[in-house]
Amino acid sequence: MTWLTAREIAGLPCFVMTERAVRDKLARLNVPSRPRLGRTGGGGLEYDCSALPEETRAAISAEAIHAAGSKALAVVDTPAVRSF
Repeated sequence: MTWLTAREIAGLPCFVMTERAVRDKLARLNVPSRPRLGRTGGGGLEYDCSALPEETRAAISAEAIHAAGSKALAVVDTPAVRSF
């Protein structure tokens, strides 16, 4: 399960750019939330991505795949080129 903040969700498909509007829509959709891990005394909330609309989840997945691919390409060594 992936948990994201309202700031991270803002601007994704089906959501507007402002955090306040994102929090309001998440409340209307009854998306499960929890206090942010590692934060005490008002650290905000994280929201369960599995409860988001399909289009939004697809965008999150595509972004994660793109980020993983970028990291993997940086690790791959290119073979030495031999001149003839």
